[in-house]
Amino acid sequence: MFLGFANFYRRFIAAYSKIAEPLSSILKGSKEGKKSGPLEWTDKQQAAFDELKSKFGEAPMLRHFDPSKKIRIETDASIFAVGAILSQLFEDGIWHPIAF
Repeated sequence: MFLGFANFYRRFIAAYSKIAEPLSSILKGSKEGKKSGPLEWTDKQQAAFDELKSKFGEAPMLRHFDPSKKIRIETDASIFAVGAILSQLFEDGIWHPIAF
C-alpha cells in the first residue's frame, strides 16, 4: 500500500527508484505484490522508508493560481490514463505546480 501511494509522487522526488529499491526488492517474485512468506524488514528497508517520508515534505507543494503569472501545461497519456500538471512561473524562477 505504501509504495502504491509513494509511486504517485515519484516524479517529484529525485532518484525515487533508487531510494525505494529496498522496499520494492522485498516484494520481488511475489504475485500481485503479495509474498507467500513473511517479509524481511531490515535496516535497509527502514532507511528507505524514513528517507521517502522525509522527501514527501520536501516535494513541490501546490501554489495558488495567480492570473498575472505565466502558465505551463504538461500532459501525458496512455491507453489507460490521461494526466496533466498546471504550473506557473514564480518570482524564484521555478515552475511550481498549481494543479494535477
